[in-house]
Parts: sequence; structure tokens; C-alpha cells
Amino acid sequence: MTIDLVLKGIDYIIKLLERREKRAKDRQEKIFAPLFADLCSIDQNYNQLFLSIQQLFPFDIEPPTANTQAQVRAACEKIREMRVAFASTRQRISAVASELQLMDELSQAERDFLQAVVDYLPCGELRLHAEAHANASDMTRATLLLDLLYENLEEQNTRQVVDRTVAINNKLWREVCRAYSTLSYAAAG
Repeated sequence: MTIDLVLKGIDYIIKLLERREKRAKDRQEKIFAPLFADLCSIDQNYNQLFLSIQQLFPFDIEPPTANTQAQVRAACEKIREMRVAFASTRQRISAVASELQLMDELSQAERDFLQAVVDYLPCGELRLHAEAHANASDMTRATLLLDLLYENLEEQNTRQVVDRTVAINNKLWREVCRAYSTLSYAAAG
């Protein structure tokens, strides 16, 4: 009789673990994989935007000329046009990720992925300059880049500002990819 109770207890625990594993796989397939696919589109948009801006500034020009300032203004206009393409997707993903972070049953891999998403999408990613911008935490990288480009309109380091933005974007994206890879591996069992 005691052995039967122990075996029933073990069976119950196994079923609980199987259900938990199934829920994690379902979250991976229905939530995290589509979320990552949307993030890939956003990152591609960011890369196109930043690379097109880099091409306008093949090197720092010293001292800035009227032509350089016109290029900066043209770059800013291009950023404005391109950044709206995925604005609603960024907002949706950010809201979903923030909401999911409140779930109790998430694994550490799921939490790490969501944190990487939240770090990637919001704003103020240019933390080196965040103190100079009162509302940097409310800005996307593209918006913050716009501000920084205008601030540097009279200076010589336009290309450095763009390169720094690209480097930060790439670093944050690598973290999203690493976290997603870990999550996918964990969900595969």
C-alpha cells in the first residue's frame, strides 16, 4: 500500500513536469518564435537605416562644411522616414515582452530572453549620452541618433556618433540572439 502511494506520487510529479514542459514548448512556438521573427525584421530595418546613414559619412570631415551639415540634415530626414516603418511592431513587442515578464511560471531562459528584448527595443540605448537627454529612456535608437546628429551638426564627429549607435545596436542584438538561442535549446528539451 505504501509503495502504491509513493508510485502515485511519483506519477503525479512526472505529469506535472510534463505539463510544465509542454507549456514551455507551447510558449516557445506560439509566443517566443514569432516574437523573435518580428525582432529580426526590426533589426534588419535598423541595420538598413544605420548603414544608409553610415554611407553618407564615409569618414569624419574636418572641419564641418555647409555640405556636411546638409548631409546631416538629409540623414536626419532619412531616419525620420525609415524609423516609422516598424514603430507599431516595436511598440507591440515591447508591450508583450513587458507583460510576459510578469508571469510567474517563466523559466530563467525565458526571462533572460524577455529582458534582452526589453533592453534592445526601448530606448536610451545610447547610455553614454543618456544623461544629456532628459527623456532618453523614451527614445528609440533612431530618435536618439537624430538628436545626437543635430547636436553634432557643428562638430567633426558625426561618423563617430553613427558608428557608436551601430555598435550599440549590434551589441544589443547579439544579446537578443544569444538569449533566444539559449531559450530555443532549453525548449527543445
